[in-house]
Amino acid sequence: MVACRSFVASAVGLVALLALGACSSGSSGDAKTQPTPSPKTSAVTMSPTPSPTPTPPGARLAALAAKGVTASFTATYRLATKAGAGAKVQVYRRGDRFRVGIARGDARSVFLTAPRGLVSCRLQPGHRLCLLVARPGDNPPPLFNPSIQRLFTADLRAFAARHGVRVTNRGSVASARGLPAASCFHVSGKRVDGGVYCLAASGVLRSVQLPSGRLVLLTVHGTPKTRLFIAPLKPTPLPGLK
Repeated sequence: MVACRSFVASAVGLVALLALGACSSGSSGDAKTQPTPSPKTSAVTMSPTPSPTPTPPGARLAALAAKGVTASFTATYRLATKAGAGAKVQVYRRGDRFRVGIARGDARSVFLTAPRGLVSCRLQPGHRLCLLVARPGDNPPPLFNPSIQRLFTADLRAFAARHGVRVTNRGSVASARGLPAASCFHVSGKRVDGGVYCLAASGVLRSVQLPSGRLVLLTVHGTPKTRLFIAPLKPTPLPGLK
């Protein structure tokens, strides 16, 4: 758990000593000495500084996710599933545009935002196909909305908006091998993929633990080239797509 520290200022006493010196008369003879009054003490006490109120985990996650929604970066992840099938995941984000590529053996799947809308591609030897699955601003059918791409799009938007999500702290991950430190949260809700999400200060996902598997960041770089958001093949619109 992330520890919260309280800082309390110690009380400071300010003491002033006032003394009156002896005075003598101008006549001859024994001088009469005036009694010296007892020193007077004046003290000022400062009130303790109140402890800062911890930021709720939901608000912390929302702030990080809001950065992730608009972040520009190129990242490589390792995907390990409980079914035993591993994959390499390449993510490109540039503002509100994204591309998610999943490579497993000779087969690759690509999901990206193109000028005409959302495009889903299946690329493997002897079979290459790209489909236009949604117009700009629309949601794709569930069949063409895999959980991997939702982690970087719909889930982050839901976290940022704090709509229907329950959030608790799950500690943090230290920086290592050139990767940024991250804050971790357990998230659940009907409209999100429930699990443990670790986000860097930039909003980039450092890791995600889901019931079906784990996604771990391997490398992260700068802004991707515009050409990466062009579909590898001319997409065919789904039947009935308006």
